[in-house]
Amino acid sequence: MDKLSQELIATDQRIRVNKDTEVRRIQRSIEKTITTVLERVKLIDKRLSLRLRKVGSFYDGLKIGFPDEFDFLAELVELKEGQDVIVRSTGFNGTRNLWKTTQGKSGRRKIQYVGKTLCDMDDTDEHDEAWMKQVGTKRNPEYIIDCISVKNTFYSAVLKVVRAFTSEDLPRYLTVGEEPTFIHGPAVTLEFIWHGRRYKNLKLSVDLTICIKVDNWKTCFDTFEWILEDSCISQTLSNALDRDGYHLTPYISERGHSCQWRVSTSYMEHLLMESFDSESKVKIAIRCLKHERDQYIDTLPEPTEMLDQKFANVVQFVRFYQGEDEEQQLISSYMIKTTAFTTLGLLTSKWFDRIPISIMYTYFITRLYTSIKFNALRMFFISDYKLRVPEFGEILPGFKALVDSVSEEDVPKFDLLRCIQADTEQCSDEELEFIYTYDTFKQMKIDVHRHYNFWWKSWKAYTVKDVSVSKFKW
Repeated sequence: MDKLSQELIATDQRIRVNKDTEVRRIQRSIEKTITTVLERVKLIDKRLSLRLRKVGSFYDGLKIGFPDEFDFLAELVELKEGQDVIVRSTGFNGTRNLWKTTQGKSGRRKIQYVGKTLCDMDDTDEHDEAWMKQVGTKRNPEYIIDCISVKNTFYSAVLKVVRAFTSEDLPRYLTVGEEPTFIHGPAVTLEFIWHGRRYKNLKLSVDLTICIKVDNWKTCFDTFEWILEDSCISQTLSNALDRDGYHLTPYISERGHSCQWRVSTSYMEHLLMESFDSESKVKIAIRCLKHERDQYIDTLPEPTEMLDQKFANVVQFVRFYQGEDEEQQLISSYMIKTTAFTTLGLLTSKWFDRIPISIMYTYFITRLYTSIKFNALRMFFISDYKLRVPEFGEILPGFKALVDSVSEEDVPKFDLLRCIQADTEQCSDEELEFIYTYDTFKQMKIDVHRHYNFWWKSWKAYTVKDVSVSKFKW
Protein backbone atom coordinates (compact mmCIF):
# COMPACT_ATOMS: atom_id res chain seq x y z
CA MET A 1 0.00 0.00 0.00
CA ASP A 2 1.32 3.44 -0.94
CA LYS A 3 2.26 6.03 1.70
CA LEU A 4 -0.63 8.44 0.99
CA SER A 5 -3.23 5.66 1.27
CA GLN A 6 -1.77 4.67 4.65
CA GLU A 7 -1.96 8.29 5.85
CA LEU A 8 -5.57 8.62 4.67
CA ILE A 9 -6.61 5.44 6.48
CA ALA A 10 -4.92 6.65 9.68
CA THR A 11 -6.62 10.05 9.38
CA ASP A 12 -9.98 8.41 8.74
CA GLN A 13 -9.68 6.28 11.87
CA ARG A 14 -9.13 9.45 13.88
CA ILE A 15 -11.88 11.68 12.43
CA ARG A 16 -14.85 9.50 11.59
CA VAL A 17 -17.81 8.84 13.85
CA ASN A 18 -17.56 5.21 14.93
CA LYS A 19 -20.86 3.75 16.02
CA ASP A 20 -19.80 2.58 19.46
CA THR A 21 -22.21 1.84 22.30
CA GLU A 22 -22.93 5.45 23.25
CA VAL A 23 -23.25 6.64 19.64
CA ARG A 24 -25.74 3.86 18.93
CA ARG A 25 -27.64 4.90 22.04
CA ILE A 26 -27.74 8.50 20.84
CA GLN A 27 -29.01 7.27 17.48
CA ARG A 28 -31.77 5.13 19.01
CA SER A 29 -32.82 7.95 21.32
CA ILE A 30 -33.12 10.45 18.47
CA GLU A 31 -35.02 8.01 16.25
CA LYS A 32 -37.42 7.13 19.06
CA THR A 33 -38.01 10.81 19.84
CA ILE A 34 -38.61 11.81 16.21
CA THR A 35 -40.99 8.86 15.77
CA THR A 36 -42.94 10.13 18.79
CA VAL A 37 -43.00 13.64 17.28
CA LEU A 38 -44.49 12.37 14.01
CA GLU A 39 -47.10 10.25 15.80
CA ARG A 40 -48.29 13.26 17.83
CA VAL A 41 -48.13 15.62 14.85
CA LYS A 42 -50.74 13.49 13.09
CA LEU A 43 -53.07 13.90 16.08
CA ILE A 44 -52.85 17.67 15.70
CA ASP A 45 -53.51 17.71 11.93
CA LYS A 46 -54.83 14.61 10.17
CA ARG A 47 -53.16 15.66 6.90
CA LEU A 48 -49.77 15.09 8.50
CA SER A 49 -49.61 11.31 8.18
CA LEU A 50 -45.88 10.80 7.74
CA ARG A 51 -43.30 8.10 7.09
CA LEU A 52 -39.77 8.60 8.41
CA ARG A 53 -36.82 8.28 6.03
CA LYS A 54 -33.23 8.35 7.31
CA VAL A 55 -30.84 10.49 5.24
CA GLY A 56 -27.76 12.67 5.67
CA SER A 57 -24.11 12.13 6.54
CA PHE A 58 -24.68 10.14 9.74
CA TYR A 59 -26.75 7.48 7.99
CA ASP A 60 -24.60 7.66 4.84
CA GLY A 61 -21.60 6.70 6.97
CA LEU A 62 -19.82 9.95 6.09
CA LYS A 63 -20.05 11.82 9.41
CA ILE A 64 -16.83 13.12 10.90
CA GLY A 65 -16.20 14.75 14.25
CA PHE A 66 -19.11 14.30 16.65
CA PRO A 67 -22.43 12.44 16.33
CA ASP A 68 -24.27 15.73 16.61
CA GLU A 69 -26.29 16.00 13.38
CA PHE A 70 -29.18 13.84 12.16
CA ASP A 71 -31.30 14.30 9.06
CA PHE A 72 -34.70 12.84 8.24
CA LEU A 73 -37.35 13.13 5.57
CA ALA A 74 -40.99 13.12 6.70
CA GLU A 75 -42.85 11.63 3.76
CA LEU A 76 -46.54 12.49 3.31
CA VAL A 77 -47.99 9.02 2.83
CA GLU A 78 -51.51 10.12 1.88
CA LEU A 79 -50.37 11.86 -1.30
CA LYS A 80 -49.71 9.31 -4.04
CA GLU A 81 -48.54 10.27 -7.50
CA GLY A 82 -51.13 9.57 -10.20
CA GLN A 83 -53.86 9.03 -7.65
CA ASP A 84 -53.82 12.18 -5.53
CA VAL A 85 -51.22 14.39 -7.20
CA ILE A 86 -49.60 14.97 -10.59
CA VAL A 87 -46.10 16.38 -10.84
CA ARG A 88 -45.93 19.34 -13.23
CA SER A 89 -43.22 21.66 -14.51
CA THR A 90 -42.72 24.99 -12.77
CA GLY A 91 -44.53 26.78 -15.62
CA PHE A 92 -47.80 24.94 -14.94
CA ASN A 93 -50.83 27.19 -14.54
CA GLY A 94 -53.75 24.87 -15.30
CA THR A 95 -54.29 21.97 -17.71
CA ARG A 96 -56.00 24.21 -20.28
CA ASN A 97 -52.73 26.09 -20.59
CA LEU A 98 -50.52 23.02 -21.02
CA TRP A 99 -49.83 23.88 -24.64
CA LYS A 100 -47.99 27.03 -23.54
CA THR A 101 -46.53 25.73 -20.29
CA THR A 102 -42.78 26.34 -20.06
CA GLN A 103 -40.48 23.68 -18.67
CA GLY A 104 -39.02 26.03 -16.09
CA LYS A 105 -36.27 25.03 -13.66
CA SER A 106 -35.13 21.43 -14.09
CA GLY A 107 -34.58 20.91 -10.37
CA ARG A 108 -38.02 22.20 -9.33
CA ARG A 109 -41.61 21.15 -9.80
CA LYS A 110 -45.20 22.12 -9.06
CA ILE A 111 -47.62 19.60 -7.59
CA GLN A 112 -51.19 19.53 -8.91
CA TYR A 113 -53.77 18.10 -6.55
CA VAL A 114 -56.23 15.76 -8.31
CA GLY A 115 -57.82 13.99 -5.36
CA LYS A 116 -61.50 13.08 -5.58
CA THR A 117 -62.58 15.86 -3.25
CA LEU A 118 -60.77 18.94 -2.09
CA CYS A 119 -61.94 18.32 1.48
CA ASP A 120 -59.47 15.41 1.60
CA MET A 121 -56.71 17.94 2.17
CA ASP A 122 -58.19 21.27 3.22
CA ASP A 123 -61.48 20.59 5.03
CA THR A 124 -59.91 20.15 8.45
CA ASP A 125 -60.06 22.36 11.51
CA GLU A 126 -61.09 25.92 10.61
CA HIS A 127 -57.89 27.22 12.15
CA ASP A 128 -55.66 25.00 9.99
CA GLU A 129 -53.79 26.66 7.17
CA ALA A 130 -55.04 25.83 3.67
CA TRP A 131 -52.57 23.97 1.49
CA MET A 132 -54.25 24.61 -1.85
CA LYS A 133 -53.73 27.44 -4.27
CA GLN A 134 -56.11 27.86 -7.20
CA VAL A 135 -54.85 27.96 -10.78
CA GLY A 136 -56.57 27.60 -14.16
CA THR A 137 -59.81 29.49 -14.80
CA LYS A 138 -62.75 30.53 -12.63
CA ARG A 139 -65.08 28.16 -14.47
CA ASN A 140 -62.66 25.27 -14.27
CA PRO A 141 -60.69 25.76 -11.04
CA GLU A 142 -57.70 23.52 -10.43
CA TYR A 143 -55.38 23.40 -7.47
CA ILE A 144 -51.70 23.10 -6.74
CA ILE A 145 -50.14 22.46 -3.33
CA ASP A 146 -48.42 25.44 -1.74
CA CYS A 147 -45.18 24.19 -0.17
CA ILE A 148 -44.87 27.13 2.23
CA SER A 149 -48.33 26.44 3.67
CA VAL A 150 -47.40 22.78 4.07
CA LYS A 151 -44.18 23.64 5.84
CA ASN A 152 -45.89 26.20 8.08
CA THR A 153 -48.47 23.61 9.10
CA PHE A 154 -45.76 21.05 9.80
CA TYR A 155 -43.63 23.49 11.77
CA SER A 156 -46.56 24.65 13.92
CA ALA A 157 -47.47 21.06 14.76
CA VAL A 158 -43.88 20.09 15.58
CA LEU A 159 -43.53 23.17 17.78
CA LYS A 160 -46.66 22.25 19.76
CA VAL A 161 -45.44 18.71 20.26
CA VAL A 162 -41.95 19.68 21.41
CA ARG A 163 -43.24 22.38 23.75
CA ALA A 164 -45.44 19.78 25.41
CA PHE A 165 -42.61 17.29 25.97
CA THR A 166 -41.89 16.26 29.56
CA SER A 167 -38.98 14.24 30.89
CA GLU A 168 -41.16 11.13 30.69
CA ASP A 169 -41.56 11.60 26.93
CA LEU A 170 -37.82 11.57 26.28
CA PRO A 171 -35.26 8.75 26.53
CA ARG A 172 -32.74 8.79 29.32
CA TYR A 173 -29.86 11.28 28.92
CA LEU A 174 -31.80 13.34 26.36
CA THR A 175 -33.37 16.75 26.96
CA VAL A 176 -34.88 19.41 24.70
CA GLY A 177 -32.65 22.32 23.76
CA GLU A 178 -33.76 25.47 21.93
CA GLU A 179 -37.21 25.57 20.33
CA PRO A 180 -37.51 24.23 16.76
CA THR A 181 -36.69 26.67 13.97
CA PHE A 182 -37.41 26.66 10.25
CA ILE A 183 -35.27 29.44 8.89
CA HIS A 184 -32.76 27.28 7.02
CA GLY A 185 -34.18 26.01 3.76
CA PRO A 186 -36.91 23.37 3.71
CA ALA A 187 -36.12 21.70 7.04
CA VAL A 188 -37.54 22.18 10.51
CA THR A 189 -34.54 22.07 12.84
CA LEU A 190 -34.91 20.60 16.32
CA GLU A 191 -32.30 20.80 19.06
CA PHE A 192 -31.66 18.28 21.82
CA ILE A 193 -28.97 17.94 24.49
CA TRP A 194 -27.28 14.63 25.21
CA HIS A 195 -26.00 14.10 28.77
CA GLY A 196 -23.94 10.94 28.44
CA ARG A 197 -20.73 9.64 29.90
CA ARG A 198 -18.45 10.27 26.93
CA TYR A 199 -20.46 13.03 25.28
CA LYS A 200 -21.49 15.47 28.00
CA ASN A 201 -23.86 18.31 27.14
CA LEU A 202 -23.56 17.53 23.44
CA LYS A 203 -25.93 19.60 21.30
CA LEU A 204 -27.76 17.46 18.77
CA SER A 205 -29.22 19.14 15.69
CA VAL A 206 -32.03 17.29 13.90
CA ASP A 207 -33.24 18.43 10.47
CA LEU A 208 -36.74 17.18 9.68
CA THR A 209 -37.96 17.91 6.15
CA ILE A 210 -41.50 17.28 5.00
CA CYS A 211 -41.72 15.88 1.48
CA ILE A 212 -43.81 14.11 -1.14
CA LYS A 213 -42.66 10.87 -2.76
CA VAL A 214 -42.58 10.66 -6.58
CA ASP A 215 -42.21 7.35 -8.44
CA ASN A 216 -41.95 8.45 -12.07
CA TRP A 217 -38.25 9.34 -12.03
CA LYS A 218 -37.59 8.73 -15.74
CA THR A 219 -39.28 12.00 -16.71
CA CYS A 220 -36.95 13.90 -14.39
CA PHE A 221 -33.53 12.18 -14.30
CA ASP A 222 -31.12 11.60 -17.17
CA THR A 223 -28.38 9.86 -15.18
CA PHE A 224 -28.40 6.69 -17.25
CA GLU A 225 -27.77 8.63 -20.45
CA TRP A 226 -24.16 9.30 -19.46
CA ILE A 227 -23.00 6.88 -16.74
CA LEU A 228 -21.53 3.56 -17.79
CA GLU A 229 -24.03 0.73 -18.13
CA ASP A 230 -21.72 -1.54 -16.15
CA SER A 231 -20.54 1.07 -13.64
CA CYS A 232 -20.11 -0.02 -10.04
CA ILE A 233 -23.32 1.78 -9.00
CA SER A 234 -25.62 1.50 -12.06
CA GLN A 235 -27.50 -1.62 -10.96
CA THR A 236 -27.91 -0.43 -7.35
CA LEU A 237 -29.09 2.96 -8.60
CA SER A 238 -31.58 1.49 -11.07
CA ASN A 239 -33.10 -0.87 -8.51
CA ALA A 240 -33.36 1.85 -5.86
CA LEU A 241 -35.01 4.36 -8.20
CA ASP A 242 -37.55 1.79 -9.42
CA ARG A 243 -38.39 0.84 -5.85
CA ASP A 244 -38.20 4.18 -4.01
CA GLY A 245 -38.39 6.97 -6.61
CA TYR A 246 -37.35 10.39 -5.38
CA HIS A 247 -38.83 13.22 -3.28
CA LEU A 248 -40.03 16.79 -3.61
CA THR A 249 -39.27 19.11 -0.69
CA PRO A 250 -40.43 22.71 -0.10
CA TYR A 251 -38.56 25.28 -2.14
CA ILE A 252 -38.20 28.38 0.00
CA SER A 253 -37.36 31.52 -1.96
CA GLU A 254 -37.30 35.20 -1.09
CA ARG A 255 -38.62 35.91 -4.56
CA GLY A 256 -42.07 34.51 -3.86
CA HIS A 257 -42.07 31.17 -5.70
CA SER A 258 -44.11 29.65 -2.89
CA CYS A 259 -45.71 26.88 -4.94
CA GLN A 260 -42.52 25.36 -6.30
CA TRP A 261 -41.05 22.19 -4.85
CA ARG A 262 -37.39 21.20 -5.05
CA VAL A 263 -36.24 17.84 -6.38
CA SER A 264 -34.56 15.95 -3.53
CA THR A 265 -32.41 12.87 -4.03
CA SER A 266 -31.11 12.63 -0.47
CA TYR A 267 -32.79 9.27 0.19
CA MET A 268 -31.45 7.90 -3.10
CA GLU A 269 -27.98 9.12 -2.16
CA HIS A 270 -28.34 7.36 1.17
CA LEU A 271 -29.23 4.07 -0.55
CA LEU A 272 -26.20 4.40 -2.82
CA MET A 273 -23.85 5.13 0.07
CA GLU A 274 -25.41 2.29 2.06
CA SER A 275 -24.26 -0.13 -0.64
CA PHE A 276 -20.64 0.56 0.38
CA ASP A 277 -19.38 -0.64 3.76
CA SER A 278 -17.88 1.71 6.31
CA GLU A 279 -14.30 0.76 5.36
CA SER A 280 -14.90 1.33 1.65
CA LYS A 281 -12.25 3.43 -0.11
CA VAL A 282 -14.87 5.85 -1.45
CA LYS A 283 -16.13 6.58 2.06
CA ILE A 284 -12.62 6.98 3.40
CA ALA A 285 -11.78 9.39 0.57
CA ILE A 286 -14.94 11.46 1.15
CA ARG A 287 -14.48 11.65 4.92
CA CYS A 288 -10.84 12.68 4.55
CA LEU A 289 -11.68 15.31 1.96
CA LYS A 290 -14.39 16.72 4.24
CA HIS A 291 -11.83 16.86 7.04
CA GLU A 292 -9.25 18.62 4.87
CA ARG A 293 -11.98 20.97 3.64
CA ASP A 294 -12.64 21.92 7.24
CA GLN A 295 -8.93 22.45 7.81
CA TYR A 296 -8.15 24.54 4.74
CA ILE A 297 -11.26 25.74 2.88
CA ASP A 298 -13.79 26.02 5.69
CA THR A 299 -14.76 29.68 5.55
CA LEU A 300 -14.76 32.56 3.11
CA PRO A 301 -11.46 34.43 2.84
CA GLU A 302 -11.48 38.14 3.54
CA PRO A 303 -11.75 40.16 0.29
CA THR A 304 -9.55 42.90 1.73
CA GLU A 305 -6.62 40.46 1.54
CA MET A 306 -6.93 40.30 -2.26
CA LEU A 307 -4.42 42.30 -4.25
CA ASP A 308 -6.82 42.69 -7.17
CA GLN A 309 -9.30 45.29 -5.90
CA LYS A 310 -11.65 44.79 -8.86
CA PHE A 311 -12.07 41.13 -7.99
CA ALA A 312 -12.49 41.97 -4.31
CA ASN A 313 -15.34 44.35 -5.21
CA VAL A 314 -17.03 41.64 -7.27
CA VAL A 315 -16.79 39.14 -4.39
CA GLN A 316 -18.23 41.61 -1.90
CA PHE A 317 -21.11 42.43 -4.26
CA VAL A 318 -21.95 38.75 -4.83
CA ARG A 319 -21.93 38.03 -1.10
CA PHE A 320 -24.21 40.96 -0.39
CA TYR A 321 -26.62 39.99 -3.19
CA GLN A 322 -26.77 36.33 -2.12
CA GLY A 323 -27.00 37.15 1.57
CA GLU A 324 -23.92 35.09 2.42
CA ASP A 325 -22.12 35.60 5.69
CA GLU A 326 -18.45 35.18 6.43
CA GLU A 327 -18.95 31.86 8.24
CA GLN A 328 -20.54 30.08 5.29
CA GLN A 329 -18.63 27.12 3.90
CA LEU A 330 -17.19 27.49 0.44
CA ILE A 331 -17.22 23.76 -0.38
CA SER A 332 -20.35 22.00 0.84
CA SER A 333 -20.45 18.31 1.69
CA TYR A 334 -23.02 17.93 -1.08
CA MET A 335 -20.49 19.19 -3.64
CA ILE A 336 -17.98 16.60 -2.45
CA LYS A 337 -20.55 13.81 -2.53
CA THR A 338 -21.71 14.84 -6.02
CA THR A 339 -18.10 14.67 -7.23
CA ALA A 340 -17.83 11.16 -5.77
CA PHE A 341 -21.06 9.95 -7.40
CA THR A 342 -19.97 11.32 -10.78
CA THR A 343 -16.70 9.41 -10.49
CA LEU A 344 -18.42 6.17 -9.46
CA GLY A 345 -20.77 6.47 -12.42
CA LEU A 346 -17.75 6.28 -14.72
CA LEU A 347 -16.01 3.35 -13.02
CA THR A 348 -16.69 -0.33 -13.56
CA SER A 349 -16.52 -2.64 -10.56
CA LYS A 350 -13.23 -4.02 -11.85
CA TRP A 351 -11.53 -0.64 -11.86
CA PHE A 352 -13.14 0.42 -8.61
CA ASP A 353 -11.56 -2.60 -6.91
CA ARG A 354 -8.10 -1.80 -8.36
CA ILE A 355 -7.91 1.91 -7.58
CA PRO A 356 -5.94 2.85 -4.43
CA ILE A 357 -7.55 5.17 -1.89
CA SER A 358 -4.89 7.79 -2.64
CA ILE A 359 -5.86 7.96 -6.32
CA MET A 360 -9.55 8.28 -5.52
CA TYR A 361 -8.82 11.04 -2.99
CA THR A 362 -6.56 13.10 -5.29
CA TYR A 363 -8.93 12.60 -8.21
CA PHE A 364 -11.81 13.97 -6.12
CA ILE A 365 -9.69 17.04 -5.33
CA THR A 366 -8.72 17.55 -8.97
CA ARG A 367 -12.23 17.12 -10.34
CA LEU A 368 -13.77 19.34 -7.66
CA TYR A 369 -11.26 22.10 -8.33
CA THR A 370 -11.79 21.99 -12.07
CA SER A 371 -15.59 21.90 -11.74
CA ILE A 372 -15.49 25.08 -9.67
CA LYS A 373 -12.97 26.73 -11.95
CA PHE A 374 -15.16 26.26 -15.01
CA ASN A 375 -18.45 26.56 -13.11
CA ALA A 376 -19.33 23.09 -14.38
CA LEU A 377 -20.53 21.26 -11.26
CA ARG A 378 -23.89 19.67 -12.01
CA MET A 379 -26.37 17.58 -10.10
CA PHE A 380 -25.59 13.88 -10.51
CA PHE A 381 -29.19 12.96 -11.33
CA ILE A 382 -30.08 15.94 -13.56
CA SER A 383 -27.26 16.94 -15.88
CA ASP A 384 -28.63 20.37 -16.84
CA TYR A 385 -29.10 21.42 -13.20
CA LYS A 386 -25.99 23.42 -12.32
CA LEU A 387 -25.00 23.63 -8.68
CA ARG A 388 -24.02 27.01 -7.36
CA VAL A 389 -20.31 27.14 -6.71
CA PRO A 390 -18.18 29.79 -4.98
CA GLU A 391 -16.25 32.42 -6.88
CA PHE A 392 -13.11 30.80 -8.28
CA GLY A 393 -10.78 33.30 -6.64
CA GLU A 394 -12.25 32.59 -3.20
CA ILE A 395 -11.20 28.93 -3.17
CA LEU A 396 -7.60 29.55 -4.22
CA PRO A 397 -6.07 30.18 -0.75
CA GLY A 398 -7.72 27.07 0.66
CA PHE A 399 -6.96 24.87 -2.34
CA LYS A 400 -3.34 26.01 -2.34
CA ALA A 401 -2.99 24.90 1.28
CA LEU A 402 -4.83 21.66 0.50
CA VAL A 403 -2.72 20.61 -2.49
CA ASP A 404 0.49 21.64 -0.73
CA SER A 405 -0.39 19.18 2.04
CA VAL A 406 -0.12 16.31 -0.48
CA SER A 407 3.32 15.38 -1.77
CA GLU A 408 3.26 14.36 -5.43
CA GLU A 409 5.82 11.65 -4.70
CA ASP A 410 3.31 9.98 -2.36
CA VAL A 411 0.76 9.53 -5.16
CA PRO A 412 1.31 6.16 -6.92
CA LYS A 413 1.66 5.66 -10.67
CA PHE A 414 -1.91 5.00 -11.72
CA ASP A 415 -3.95 6.82 -14.35
CA LEU A 416 -7.58 6.79 -13.25
CA LEU A 417 -8.71 8.80 -16.27
CA ARG A 418 -7.41 6.26 -18.76
CA CYS A 419 -8.90 3.47 -16.67
CA ILE A 420 -12.28 5.15 -17.02
CA GLN A 421 -12.01 5.79 -20.73
CA ALA A 422 -10.08 2.79 -22.03
CA ASP A 423 -11.55 -0.36 -23.56
CA THR A 424 -10.31 -2.87 -21.01
CA GLU A 425 -10.72 -5.77 -23.42
CA GLN A 426 -8.16 -4.30 -25.82
CA CYS A 427 -5.64 -2.70 -23.47
CA SER A 428 -3.10 -4.55 -21.35
CA ASP A 429 -2.31 -3.58 -17.80
CA GLU A 430 1.00 -2.13 -18.96
CA GLU A 431 -0.77 0.11 -21.48
CA LEU A 432 -3.11 1.38 -18.76
CA GLU A 433 -0.25 2.32 -16.42
CA PHE A 434 0.52 6.04 -16.41
CA ILE A 435 2.40 8.49 -14.21
CA TYR A 436 -0.65 9.99 -12.58
CA THR A 437 1.44 12.13 -10.21
CA TYR A 438 3.09 14.23 -12.86
CA ASP A 439 0.32 14.42 -15.44
CA THR A 440 -2.82 15.20 -13.49
CA PHE A 441 -2.45 16.06 -9.84
CA LYS A 442 0.79 18.00 -10.30
CA GLN A 443 -0.68 19.87 -13.25
CA MET A 444 -3.64 20.87 -11.12
CA LYS A 445 -1.22 21.88 -8.34
CA ILE A 446 0.68 24.13 -10.74
CA ASP A 447 -2.58 25.63 -11.95
CA VAL A 448 -3.64 26.41 -8.37
CA HIS A 449 -0.33 28.17 -7.66
CA ARG A 450 -0.50 30.22 -10.85
CA HIS A 451 -3.98 31.50 -10.15
CA TYR A 452 -3.23 32.03 -6.47
CA ASN A 453 -0.23 34.16 -7.32
CA PHE A 454 -2.30 36.11 -9.82
CA TRP A 455 -5.18 36.95 -7.48
CA TRP A 456 -3.64 36.90 -4.04
CA LYS A 457 0.14 37.11 -4.00
CA SER A 458 1.68 39.21 -6.76
CA TRP A 459 -0.86 39.30 -9.53
CA LYS A 460 0.87 42.12 -11.43
CA ALA A 461 3.79 39.80 -12.14
CA TYR A 462 1.62 37.57 -14.32
CA THR A 463 -0.04 38.19 -17.66
CA VAL A 464 -3.37 36.88 -18.83
CA LYS A 465 -1.47 34.32 -20.90
CA ASP A 466 0.24 32.96 -17.78
CA VAL A 467 -3.09 32.07 -16.17
CA SER A 468 -4.81 30.64 -19.21
CA VAL A 469 -6.89 27.50 -18.85
CA SER A 470 -4.79 24.41 -18.21
CA LYS A 471 -5.38 21.35 -20.37
CA PHE A 472 -6.76 18.85 -17.89
CA LYS A 473 -7.39 15.34 -19.19
CA TRP A 474 -11.10 14.93 -18.66
